[in-house]
Amino acid sequence: MPLPTSSVSVLYQSLANAVDTAAGTILLDLNEGSFLISLLGNQFLWIIPPSCEAEVQFSYGGGVLISASIVFTPPIHVDVRGDLGGALISTLTYDRFGNVTAAGMVSTKPSPVPIDIARQLKTALAFDRRSTGLFMGIPFSNLNSAQTVDGTYSPIAGPASIVSRVRFTPDAALPALAVRFKDHSLIIFSDSTTGNGNFTNKITVNAGSGFQFDELDYFVDERSLSGTLSAFTGILGGGLFSTSNMLLQLQPGANISAGHIDFAKTAAGDITVNASFGTLAAALTAGSRIDLDENGTNNGSFLAFDDGSQVSLSGFSLNTKDGGTTVLAVGGGSSLTLALFQGRIDFAPQSFVTLKQGRLHGLFSGSWSTSDAPQVLLQITLLDFSGVAGSLAVNDDTTLGFSDAVINSSNLEFKSDRTPHVIGTLSTLRFAILPNSYIGIPGGFQIVTDVGGTFSLVTPLSFSVASSFPIGQYALSLPFTKVVNATASSFSLTAGQATLGLETQQDGTIVGTNCSLQGTAVVVAAGLSVSPSIHINGIGFTKPPAGDFTLNGTFQATVPSGLSLSITTPWVKGIPDHDDFRAFPITLVGTVTQPIVIPPTALSTVNSSLSLAPVSIKPAFNVNIPGGNGEHGNSDDPASADFGGPEQDQHRQEAVTDVYPCRVHLYLVPGDYSFHSEVDLAITDGKLDVNISQFQSDSDVGFDRDGCNLGVFGLIVGALTGGLIAGPFGSVIGGVVGLAEGDSLNDRINQMIAAGIANYLLNLRYSWHAQL
Repeated sequence: MPLPTSSVSVLYQSLANAVDTAAGTILLDLNEGSFLISLLGNQFLWIIPPSCEAEVQFSYGGGVLISASIVFTPPIHVDVRGDLGGALISTLTYDRFGNVTAAGMVSTKPSPVPIDIARQLKTALAFDRRSTGLFMGIPFSNLNSAQTVDGTYSPIAGPASIVSRVRFTPDAALPALAVRFKDHSLIIFSDSTTGNGNFTNKITVNAGSGFQFDELDYFVDERSLSGTLSAFTGILGGGLFSTSNMLLQLQPGANISAGHIDFAKTAAGDITVNASFGTLAAALTAGSRIDLDENGTNNGSFLAFDDGSQVSLSGFSLNTKDGGTTVLAVGGGSSLTLALFQGRIDFAPQSFVTLKQGRLHGLFSGSWSTSDAPQVLLQITLLDFSGVAGSLAVNDDTTLGFSDAVINSSNLEFKSDRTPHVIGTLSTLRFAILPNSYIGIPGGFQIVTDVGGTFSLVTPLSFSVASSFPIGQYALSLPFTKVVNATASSFSLTAGQATLGLETQQDGTIVGTNCSLQGTAVVVAAGLSVSPSIHINGIGFTKPPAGDFTLNGTFQATVPSGLSLSITTPWVKGIPDHDDFRAFPITLVGTVTQPIVIPPTALSTVNSSLSLAPVSIKPAFNVNIPGGNGEHGNSDDPASADFGGPEQDQHRQEAVTDVYPCRVHLYLVPGDYSFHSEVDLAITDGKLDVNISQFQSDSDVGFDRDGCNLGVFGLIVGALTGGLIAGPFGSVIGGVVGLAEGDSLNDRINQMIAAGIANYLLNLRYSWHAQL
């Protein structure tokens, strides 16, 4: 029997090898010519006339011959070399052992044929008991291989077998050829190891299975082969159907039926197997797999089955072409009952779930081709999984990576050529949010998650073609590393907790209800750096697809004690009518001594623009006047302090000097001074305003003077303290005009120094008008 050279010959040989019971008529075309064989010590010359046909009526049972008969048209001629005898043979009849029991022979020489020669002729014509022999075109036990010779018995080129063709074509008088399979027969529809076959597709059939030949045309040299089967029914001992994107491994006990199976190998070399199985009901072994889109197991949608999975397929078909495309197709109404080993379903761009060890039931149809992406429709009637990981995009600014998810649904539809792939609803979805996931509202805020975040549904989550993102209500509990305004970086929250109740509506509007944020704020703007503890409660917000992000809530904060403000006053050289006046830069350090509590206050936002209702606070400050380097050696050089002046002033800051008419110096005594204040805060359209409406020292500020007498000094102290400490020069000069020595000069100077420090701190409000 020749080795198969194509998927078609593999299929036909496997069918021939599997025949257990069959009865009917097959036609054999015989090769024209003279064939020489040696048998029982004699040489037999078989002379086959042109267009000779053998009609074989046969019956097999248990895979072996029961009976057979042959009619040769025209008769064949057999000679025994050496003129020992010869005959024209027109008919042969066989018993179950393949022995000739009757023969229509006409002796040619000598006449009659000697008995022993006649016996040898019958032995040479013995019929192969195996059913395979007849279907493969090698029906004679002793004549299957012969040498083509000429009239002188010399070998010449020619066919090596007597039979050239096996064929069967039913008609009104010749019914279809019914075949029953041997138990545990292997039927191979395609073989990846033979010829140019792509993928292996095969089944093992048990006793009781069978088919009928509607047509068969097999050339023994395999230059062409074609056939049609129908009424194919199988009780399977296992099987395998596969393409590049589908693998069904069948457990024993599966049932299969086929409307028809066509196979053909043409003389041009086209090799095709088209099997319309009709139905296949099977339990699947672990490792079976269906890809649902073009990426499959390469970060695409696929289902890989565990033991216990079952399929019931309608309209199941296999089409394969050697060196070309292999296609498995499943018709509508087919069902899956899966114990899933692993899988992935892409819902929409950026949204997918990876599944492990759960249940999936559904109806499906589609085609799986080696040359095209799968075309799949899967209607899921049960999705029940835990331990799920994946990603969920709920809006343009939010993609949640997750793990440990529980997911349930009874109404999902996957379609591979649609975006989104999935429509329908999830009734249950809860999961742990992976750290470093981004949760945001376009134009609003962005949250970077920390460990411990959770997501859960409040209402079923719906996916539809009309919306780019899932529709429904869901709750998030979010430890975070950072919360920022979507478009500004001057304000952020760190190391906190967010609770969000979100809803995505049908038109794409995002709504937040009863949300809260708490964390440590970082505000860096216009020289101000502060990290208060922030609580924002009762948050509600709305973001239409093409509209503004608006938010309302209640804000409260605590600014920790220890906030420091370092102040250096400006260098002033000369004032009107006092060219010798010098105000040297003075360093002051103000520190908040008690936590500052901002009570619950209304907060609102439009896009990136924040607003906070005005609120008053009363922080307590400690102002430190540090030491210095005493008198300046060059009054025109603010950096020339060189520890000059009276000994007690050499480590103090020289504040001012002037000639009025004599040279006078004023020094500030180092120390810490307590101030109480009232501060008004507000944020309007993202602009932070900090106004110090009251700032008063709780004790005198120490000073010392050098030069001139007290009376003369008193005349200029207003200009000195006003110009030096109180801000713009001259602002308090009127307060000391006409001041005499007896008018508590020291008290007034103390007041003016304190007022000057206060005003400098007050003037900082201009640098605190900061855009957040």
